[in-house]
Amino acid sequence: MVQRRTVLSGVGATLALGSLAGCLASIPGLGGDGAGGTPRETLAGYVPGSDGDDGQPPLDLIYVDARRLEAVRDRFPGTVGQQIGALYDPATVGLPLERGDVDAVLTAHQLFVLGVDTDGLVRTLADGGLTDAGRYREVPLFDLDGQTVAADSGVIVLGTDARVRAALDANSGGAPSVADTSTAYDHLAGAAAGTVDVFGGRTDDAGDGRLGTLYSWTFPADTARLTLAVAFADSTDPDALATATESAGGLAEYDWGDRTTDGPVVSQVGTQPIGDFDLLREGTPGESGSSSAEAKRSC
Repeated sequence: MVQRRTVLSGVGATLALGSLAGCLASIPGLGGDGAGGTPRETLAGYVPGSDGDDGQPPLDLIYVDARRLEAVRDRFPGTVGQQIGALYDPATVGLPLERGDVDAVLTAHQLFVLGVDTDGLVRTLADGGLTDAGRYREVPLFDLDGQTVAADSGVIVLGTDARVRAALDANSGGAPSVADTSTAYDHLAGAAAGTVDVFGGRTDDAGDGRLGTLYSWTFPADTARLTLAVAFADSTDPDALATATESAGGLAEYDWGDRTTDGPVVSQVGTQPIGDFDLLREGTPGESGSSSAEAKRSC
């Protein structure tokens, strides 16, 4: 049986909500009724594929449907909604946009990809004080405090210069994207709800056959709904999630349904009243509590 620590480690330290607090929308978002933001598949096309040779996890990805998040944020208890909303505010990293302009965000290692809904994006960035840095693959580039910003139609890509150029290569088909190279992502994408997707994975099987882990939240009506899934290389273990969902703090509070298998993926869906929801509770992805300043230095 896969133990709690093994399952939760699929997300990894770089996906902890606290440690990513200064890295814009690196918090799992929320889902609700109404139209959503830019689909995950669109933003994931900018994430370069990796074979793991660079020492980074081949799969390290969070998707936030900020449009649906904004629609349900006031349903959360205490300051939870306020804290979550602040974390996808583009002002956090100095982008001259309004929070309402951001309709979805995807974060990966050293990379932020934002779906934006605003006219005149290039002019807005230039008027906001960003420095013109030329073009790459016909996409306008800007400098933002040593980071590169690409404005590709309704998408902003932010990160190191090399990482942004690799992202534009991937999206243009000039290099593989994460969807092309990650078996874990390919397996788990079908289990994701598409409004809150937190992926973590690797190329080896960690000795237990596990390739990757997915946490996927939606928020229909007044219910917090979490899908926890694990992808295996060769076979599935229906009991793989038992330790995590039955005893882990922050996960044990959910009312879990039966574990199911679909090919190489084993998954389990849990629900709890939205009034009890607290994503930073111990045992959930994001239980570490680094400050925004520390997180920003690590991005």
